[in-house]
Amino acid sequence: MKSIAIAFAALLLSEPAFAEVKVTAAEIVEYGIYTAEIQTAKRDSNGVLQSNLGDIHHAATTTTVPARHGVRFGFRYKIIGTPDGATVPIRFVTIFPPAGLSPPNMAQPIHNSVSNDTLKIGDTGYHDYGFDDPWELVPGPWTIQIWYGKTKLAEKNFTVTAP
Repeated sequence: MKSIAIAFAALLLSEPAFAEVKVTAAEIVEYGIYTAEIQTAKRDSNGVLQSNLGDIHHAATTTTVPARHGVRFGFRYKIIGTPDGATVPIRFVTIFPPAGLSPPNMAQPIHNSVSNDTLKIGDTGYHDYGFDDPWELVPGPWTIQIWYGKTKLAEKNFTVTAP
């Protein structure tokens, strides 16, 4: 009986009950201009349209983006870490040009937009920004970042140009 208890204790100590999730990086695997169909959409508290997309297609690999209604730009990415397949919360921060964007419902310009998602480690995800309203068509440097908790995993810089 004593040998069974020792064997059981050894088994418990050799395998952790829950695998520790570690996210080490995000790899941008494709970037540029995309086309997509908006399936559902709602505005956040700043008036920025947050959309669930379908039928996403990569149209061009570029970091130069024309400021035109309907243009979408962003990237496909892969979360790197362990264990493979673990679901992790990801935060995206889109940083606008220094002057910011001026939604009609805001007294002051906004300088970024934040959204949250979840993705499994090892899977490929997609994130973009789409020009849905005239007040978003601001030329200058735009940056899209991927965060896990307080750690910035990756970012991609784009230059939006006047049409």
